[in-house]
Amino acid sequence: MKKMCIAVALFFLSSSSLFASGWNDYVLDIGDGYSVFRANTLDISISKGGLLVFNPRDFGGVGPVENYQMRDRFILLKTKGRKDRNLFEGDTFQNVDYETEYYFVLRKTDDSVLGPFNEAQFEKRLADLNIATGEWIKPENPHPYVARRGQLLFLIFAIIVVIPLLAIRYFYISIPLIAVVFWLVKRIKKKNIHLPQERISP
Repeated sequence: MKKMCIAVALFFLSSSSLFASGWNDYVLDIGDGYSVFRANTLDISISKGGLLVFNPRDFGGVGPVENYQMRDRFILLKTKGRKDRNLFEGDTFQNVDYETEYYFVLRKTDDSVLGPFNEAQFEKRLADLNIATGEWIKPENPHPYVARRGQLLFLIFAIIVVIPLLAIRYFYISIPLIAVVFWLVKRIKKKNIHLPQERISP
C-alpha cells in the first residue's frame, strides 16, 4: 500500500510537471517569415513556413537558440551547448550546457547555415561577410500568461490529488501538522483582536 501511494503521488507530480512544461512552448515571429520555435528546453530552433531551417540537433553538442540578431540578408544566432545527463548507466537524456556557447550565421537568400563558430571565429566571419553586429535579442514567449495559467492549473491539480492521498496514508504526520496550523491561525486571530486601535481625531 505504501509503495502504491508513493507511486501514484509521483505519477501525478511528474505528469503534471510534464504537461505544464508544454505551456512554455511557443512560436515567436521574428520577421521576414522566420520564427523562433520552442519545442522544449533543449530544442529551440528557427523555422520558416512551418519548416525548421536551423535545428540544433543537426550539430553535435549544440543546444537551444539563446539569442538572435536580424539583419537584411542574415540572421545571427547564439546558442548554448548540449551535454549528456548521465544520472545512471544507460541514461540517454541530455541537458542544456549553459557554460558552452556556439555562434551561427543563417543566410536568408537560401537558408544555408554557417557554423558552428566560437566567438573569435564568429567575429572574423562577420568581418569577412561585412556584417555589422548589434544587440542580441533573447526570444521570449509571446503569450506568457498562458504559460503561467497552465502551470498554476496543474499545480492546483497536483495539490488537490497528491496532498489528500499523502494525508490519508501518513495520517499520523498530517493530523499533528493540521492541529499546529489551526493553533497558529487561532493564536494570530486572537492577537489581532487585542491589537490597539488607531485613534481617529475628530
